[in-house]
Formats: sequence, structure tokens, C-alpha cells
Amino acid sequence: MLKRSCEKSTPRHIGAVFSETNMERVLAIAEEIQTELDGLQTCPAICGDGMVQVTPQSGKPQRVRCPILSEFCAYGSALGERLEIFLRKLALDTGVPERHIGNFGDYIETPAFAWAVQWRFGGFLVLSGGSGAGKSFGAAWAFKEFLRSRIPDPLNTKTWSRAAYAGERAMWGTANEIARDRNKLDEARDKLFLVIDDFGREGNLSARQADVSDIVSARYDKKLPTVVTTELSFNDILKAYGRNTAFKLVEDNGGMFAVCGNFSLRHEMGDILEPCDESDNGG
Repeated sequence: MLKRSCEKSTPRHIGAVFSETNMERVLAIAEEIQTELDGLQTCPAICGDGMVQVTPQSGKPQRVRCPILSEFCAYGSALGERLEIFLRKLALDTGVPERHIGNFGDYIETPAFAWAVQWRFGGFLVLSGGSGAGKSFGAAWAFKEFLRSRIPDPLNTKTWSRAAYAGERAMWGTANEIARDRNKLDEARDKLFLVIDDFGREGNLSARQADVSDIVSARYDKKLPTVVTTELSFNDILKAYGRNTAFKLVEDNGGMFAVCGNFSLRHEMGDILEPCDESDNGG
């Protein structure tokens, strides 16, 4: 009989009882915390890190994430400014020209920019238009916003490293730079995100055009987001690069072939512009 009594009081049994009692206490504290948070309707304007302190009746003070933390509250607004600076530096470190990054805070909504904002990083975004149309700036903006899209929770700075990781796997280059560098040619096929600036200016050598076409084909097959800026029309691309390359650039895999016409930002600074028409995707 004594033996049986000892078996019922083993440390394992006592631990199980303790765990159940402790869990009930934890759940009670959690419920009190949630009740207090539910009563928070306006920004307390006292946090410096997005956290607020609540004191449940049955426990010690706890610091938890503010339930109304957003990009519009005092802390969220300041955090948004920090994130913008962080993303611009990432873009710069990845190779986006500084002249474009410097204009992010003071831009004009050109047709090219309007299409860059609408794009959701699927397939190709081709910005086709004359010199000075703001195509490269639109590509730079899309680059930065792609990095932003990799952050699952912008209000949690611990998740910002996702953008840094994406930046390490992204590339910006002119068609001429990429076509002349064998290493860049190889890397461009598989980069998580790629901008090919000045497509059509890699020279008239058929070998270079073939290399650039190969990049287009590889990225099309892998469905990797790619921005292409060019002064060439669809018919020009069809003639210079062939049907295979031209139609891969315009097929709708979430992408856009945006024709921005002959608008020149250099000649029309300050104008308020209508978005350009999206071209026919060739069926």
C-alpha cells in the first residue's frame, strides 16, 4: 500500500499538476492584458519603441506591442521615415544611381512613374519612351519598393533584414554594362530582382544582343521580376531581337509593357500628366 501511495506522488505527477495550475495563471494574466489593450483607443504618445506597459491585477507589469501602432501614430510615422532612409541606402548599395535616389523625395508623376507604381513585381515591367521620359527614375522607384515588399512587418525593425537579404540578390545595370561583363551576364539570369537600363544600347554586335536576349528568356522562364527601360518601341525590339524575345517582354505574367510616348521631363518640368497608355500585349 505504501508503495502505491509513493507511485501516485511521483515528481512527474506533481509537475503535471503544477503545469496545469501555472497555465491557468498565465491564461488569466493574458486575458487581463488583452482586456486592458482593448480599452486603448487613442495613441498614448509615450512609447519610444512601439511598446506599451500594461499591469494585470494578478501579475507584474508587462511590455507588449501597442495595439494601435500604425504608420500614422507618432512612433509609426518616425519609424516610416527611418525605413525610407534604410531602403534608399540599400538601393544605393545595390547599384541604383544616386541621382535617382536623391529625387525620391521630390518627384514628378511622369507616365513612366505612374506605371512603376502600379506594377506588382510580376514578370517584366518595360518602360518604353523617348529620352528624358523619367524611365530610369521609375525603375529606381520600383527597385526600392520591391525591397520594401520583402519586409513582412514594416513596423517591426527585426524584419527589415529581409530587405537587406533581397538587396544582396538584386542587380541594377545598363544593358551595355551587363553585355560586356561575363560575370554580370551569368548573375543577371538568376537575380531575385533585375533592372536592365537602356535596353537596346548594348551595341550593334549580334553576340551582345543574343546575350541580352538570353537573359530575357531565362528570367521569363523563372518568372523573376525584371524592369527594362528602353527607347525602342515594340516593333523596334521585334526587328532587332526577334519574335521570341519581343513577345516574352509583353506577355502578361503580371507584367506591363508601358508605352510612355515622346514625353520629355526635361522639357515639361512641373506639368501634371495623364498616365500613358499600356500597349497591346500582342495577344
